[in-house]
Amino acid sequence: MLISLYKPGTSLCTAPPAGLKIVLLFIFCTLLFLLQSWWFLAGAIVVVLAAYLLANLSLALAWQAVRPALWVLALIFLVQVWLNDWQFGLYVVLRFAIMIVAATLLTLTSKTSEMIEGIERSVTKVFCADVAEKVGPSLFPFPALHPHGARNLSGGARGAKGARAGPQLACPDHAHHDPHPQVSRRYCAGD
Repeated sequence: MLISLYKPGTSLCTAPPAGLKIVLLFIFCTLLFLLQSWWFLAGAIVVVLAAYLLANLSLALAWQAVRPALWVLALIFLVQVWLNDWQFGLYVVLRFAIMIVAATLLTLTSKTSEMIEGIERSVTKVFCADVAEKVGPSLFPFPALHPHGARNLSGGARGAKGARAGPQLACPDHAHHDPHPQVSRRYCAGD
């Protein structure tokens, strides 16, 4: 579920499309796990905090993003101290904290509707349009405010046709007429 925290602005952090920012966040977080170096982690912290300043956002917003997760981060730290040592525990906690702060930066510099459309476009490229139409609304807590308007979220077109009641989140209506049924059926548990 996405809740809008968007702060309008004209900075370099606000200008790129939300879909691009989502992809960059994914790459950034992946690199945090692949490149396990204190130098890379320190650089990542500096880059994210500099991006907050570049977006004309207060660093207090970064702190507000991490504060609710402090007890979880403390628990992770204690487990890592018990399993490894305090240095590794600190590394793991800082890595998670910077990912939280980076994700919050995305939320602060992107409209919710643009993020949903970016996710739907990405899902459409990987799966099909019907799946994207069913995944996108599930990310948004208020269907009437969704960028595509309120829709029948429990059954898509199937609900309108009266074919089957209940959620059909990943079952395209064209699965029975698809030239590649083995691919479509992989995502349609009931068909």
